[in-house]
Amino acid sequence: MSQYYIEIKDKQIPIQIRNYKNSNRVKLYFRENILHISKPKYFSKKQLLKMLKENEEAIYKEYVSLWKKENTNQKHWYTGEIFYYEGEPYEEKMIHHNKNEVSIRLDKKEKKLLLYLPEDLKEEEKKKLVDSLVKKLLKKNTEAMLEEKLPKWSKKMNLEYQGYKVRDTVSKYGSCVPQTKMLYFSARLKMLTEEQVDSIIVHELAHLVHANHQKPFYDLVKKYIPNYDEIHQELKKNQKRMMI
Repeated sequence: MSQYYIEIKDKQIPIQIRNYKNSNRVKLYFRENILHISKPKYFSKKQLLKMLKENEEAIYKEYVSLWKKENTNQKHWYTGEIFYYEGEPYEEKMIHHNKNEVSIRLDKKEKKLLLYLPEDLKEEEKKKLVDSLVKKLLKKNTEAMLEEKLPKWSKKMNLEYQGYKVRDTVSKYGSCVPQTKMLYFSARLKMLTEEQVDSIIVHELAHLVHANHQKPFYDLVKKYIPNYDEIHQELKKNQKRMMI
């Protein structure tokens, strides 16, 4: 059994080839995003390449369909796809140029995330580079936001923290270590509304007093965020928006 790749449009599709002495026909089928080919031993490489060329459109469509199903919760950075920033939907727009660089820009007036990309960039490479740039943008802007918001809420609640760190996490918006008074926040908070961010900050500061999620904890949180339950449900409902 041999594994190769074929390039069709913007995709490099992995292939596994099996040769059978007693086979009299060629079979093409996908399994786990790999194109499996079983063929007679006498069927030459030239014949196989010709067959793949004749069927490349069907192969491409099936591969893209499987790839998208496998990555439904991830961003693909296509024109028209939606990216959330400060709780508002920004339409993604790809702009091709002849420079060998990738850059992004938020157009707040038009509510667009502009992606400047080389025209011949492969799909997998595009995602990797744009992912990295978006994560850096979110981390930088979330840190700036927390630098302003945390001291205000700390003063308002009369609770002191030792410090905070921002990390690229999706499973948790924030966490607290009461023993060290350290707070940890997701770099993706900048994707949320201001009200949602405030509820997360208050939630983590409240853990400096109450380690567990019991009634005294929620009483403290709701003293400052009366509609906390509603905000919490909205955050759970829309968590997929945070995926990149």
